[in-house]
Amino acid sequence: MLLLRAVSFSMFPVTMLLVGIAVAIVHRATSSPAAILFHMIAWGMIVETSLLILFPGSMAQKAQMISRVGFMHVVCLTVGGYLTWFSYFARSGA
Repeated sequence: MLLLRAVSFSMFPVTMLLVGIAVAIVHRATSSPAAILFHMIAWGMIVETSLLILFPGSMAQKAQMISRVGFMHVVCLTVGGYLTWFSYFARSGA
């Protein structure tokens, strides 16, 4: 009897891939640095989730390595702060 190994599969990477594609298609403006950054984040999400779907073991090891380094929270807070400042405060004079 042939025993098949069950592979656990989550719909989260597929959903994130669809969200990344939708954001990349909808936000095509390159009029400001924030718009370009947002577009690059969308394409990064597409690449990251595609790799997660294709190579889940390698991506899990990469995530553990990044979490051990411990600087990613600073990068996320910096980018989030810049996008928040740009969306709320930079356009208030217009």
